[in-house]
Amino acid sequence: MDHSPTFTSDSLTHHFSIYTWSPYIPTQASSLGLQGIPMLWGYNQISDFQNLVVEGYASWVLGMNEYALSFAPSFMHSLFLQA
Repeated sequence: MDHSPTFTSDSLTHHFSIYTWSPYIPTQASSLGLQGIPMLWGYNQISDFQNLVVEGYASWVLGMNEYALSFAPSFMHSLFLQA
């Protein structure tokens, strides 16, 4: 039985995403069939994240990445709650 995926031009628009380690989604993402995923990567992005990432901006968000390794988990949790 062949379990490999079959792609059509309609299905491709729902399976690819892009993120930029920032709250910003590239303006061309949607027209290229990419779902933009904003990311709160660090403390300096909180304000931009709060202003940009509102209902309807994106279906998903990402939290901190390697940046978080230099902070205590409790601090990173409180940071994410601020956003």
